[in-house]
Amino acid sequence: MPNSSAQIVQWKGYYPDRSVKEVWRGSDNRSRMTACMLRRLYEYFAYPPDSGYITWCPKDRTEQAYHIQIESVQVGGQDIVSFDWVALYQGDVIPFEVVFQFRIIGEA
Repeated sequence: MPNSSAQIVQWKGYYPDRSVKEVWRGSDNRSRMTACMLRRLYEYFAYPPDSGYITWCPKDRTEQAYHIQIESVQVGGQDIVSFDWVALYQGDVIPFEVVFQFRIIGEA
């Protein structure tokens, strides 16, 4: 996830039943996310594990790990399911803003 140089908000823990958003903005025309990372997020979103959650470790904010359920992934303002993956063949860095929204189920 984002490194400490890109951190905007200090992590003060989580509140139950509230969504969390991770946003990769980068510059005006490039996200800080690689195509490989975006494909990973898509796989987690499209094929959730049988347990119903994945483990998220926001190491730039805390040492605590969390169980999360992904609610949505958007690329350039559109849902990742309808994203044109051909756009990624132009390079390794995503040229769009990426928004990853999830709900924390509990601590891991």
